[in-house]
Amino acid sequence: MALGGISLLFVAKYCIEYFVGPIAESWIDLVLVLSGYVLFFFLEPIRKRVSKKWSKDARRKKHSREV
Repeated sequence: MALGGISLLFVAKYCIEYFVGPIAESWIDLVLVLSGYVLFFFLEPIRKRVSKKWSKDARRKKHSREV
C-alpha cells in the first residue's frame, strides 16, 4: 500500500513536470520525499489505529441494536 502511494507521488511529479516544466531540485521534490517518508513509516500505524476504532464503533452499534 505504501509503495502504491509513493508511486502515485512520482506520477504526480511527472504530471506536474509535463504541464509546468522541469522541477528538479525544487520544493516539490522535498514535498514528495517527505510525503513518501510519511506514507512508508506512518501509514501502517495510522491504518491500524483507524481500523481498531472502526471495529470498536461497530461492536458498540451492534450491541446497542441487540439491547
